Amino acid sequence: MSAIPERHAGEHIVVSGAGTGIGRAIALRLGAEGAQLSLCARDAERLRSTAAATRRAISGAGPGGEPSGSWPVTSSVLARLSAMRSDSM
Repeated sequence: MSAIPERHAGEHIVVSGAGTGIGRAIALRLGAEGAQLSLCARDAERLRSTAAATRRAISGAGPGGEPSGSWPVTSSVLARLSAMRSDSM
């Protein structure tokens, strides 16, 4: 199944586990289909690689390997979205 350009245009999607495997594949596909992405992964270098490959990542966080690691990602994404919303008004 091939990507459908602009299928997810205007959508902002958070992808966890984006450094490798299924998470990376999902990020690449969603990016190819026009989504803006916030990515997170445990390995910061792999995360940067995925972000560069998608060219659609507007934020990223890593490493998040600790149980409390998701909160910094969540707060970072919310802060960016809030700033984007303020800029567009």
